[in-house]
Amino acid sequence: MQFTTIVAVLISFWGFSRAEVISVPAGDPSILLDQYFLQAVDTPPGCEGTYFTQIPNSYAIFNFTGIEVTVLGSTNSRGGVYDVYLDSKIQLTIDRYSTQNKPRCGVAMFTRSGLPYMRHSLRMVFKGNSSETRPDSTPAYMDFAAIEYTIPDTDSQDGGSAGKGKIPLAAVIGGAVGGGVLLVLIVALIWWIVSRKGRDNTAPVTPAVPQRPVRKLKRPLSAAPSSRLDSASQTYRPTSPTSTYRPTSLPPDLYG
Repeated sequence: MQFTTIVAVLISFWGFSRAEVISVPAGDPSILLDQYFLQAVDTPPGCEGTYFTQIPNSYAIFNFTGIEVTVLGSTNSRGGVYDVYLDSKIQLTIDRYSTQNKPRCGVAMFTRSGLPYMRHSLRMVFKGNSSETRPDSTPAYMDFAAIEYTIPDTDSQDGGSAGKGKIPLAAVIGGAVGGGVLLVLIVALIWWIVSRKGRDNTAPVTPAVPQRPVRKLKRPLSAAPSSRLDSASQTYRPTSPTSTYRPTSLPPDLYG
């Protein structure tokens, strides 16, 4: 399973897998329009609710809390030029001019994504005619129909301030990634400790040297060897001091 899939599963498990897009029409009170903006009438299908101005330096300001913002407008042969600022920094100069007389409505004129989940300020300032505008045409104008912004999944909405007090999606993703890395490090540390102990317990054992059997002696080593009598050194001694035996006669063959 790929790492991005794991992160998506974790985010889905915590309930932050979806992002919510909120569309705010141009006439909503949360969008600050100067006095020169007017609501368009008799608009073609798809351009309902459009506000426009023909006075240079006219502006529209919208504050929101989100991670992405888009401005929806139209293009036609009377389209003019305006600058877009985000958090007081110019982002883009938009030329709405088109060779087609029929307006194209619902066009994403400006989009910024990957914003930190915090409060942002969007400002649009009308500059005037496009360099491509025909000299004989009527003055150009700037218009927009709605502003869309994206926030992490929330349980409720509150206009331009929706998403306050909610956990940012970027923080959730960062926490999931950080937690996964920490878990991998912990598992690796446990494996290293267990494998090290295993190597210590399996140290080679020196085989025992076989012992030669001990032969038992038939007699004790302390016993002295038995002495034998020397027949040559022994002298016979009679049991009585004198012998009184005398033969009475000699054998007949003693002298022949």
